[in-house]
Amino acid sequence: MTGRFDGERAVVIGAGVAGSSAARVLAAEGASVRVSEARPRSELSSADALAADGIEVLTGGHERAHLDDATLVVTGPGVPERAP
Repeated sequence: MTGRFDGERAVVIGAGVAGSSAARVLAAEGASVRVSEARPRSELSSADALAADGIEVLTGGHERAHLDDATLVVTGPGVPERAP
């Protein structure tokens, strides 16, 4: 990988297929990554695999604090455009 996102603090909103993939690519490119997911961890099959890749996974709802220190925010395609 290129390290293009070294030093970035990325937050991915949504841990579906696209959000999980984005999180993995960002981490592989050097970003510190946090995923915020509305579903509870028990309903998220990718949570353990993401955590094993060094990605912080926050489940059970979105909080403003999940965006703390973010330099980059990525929303999954399942997140409504007008979501707060």
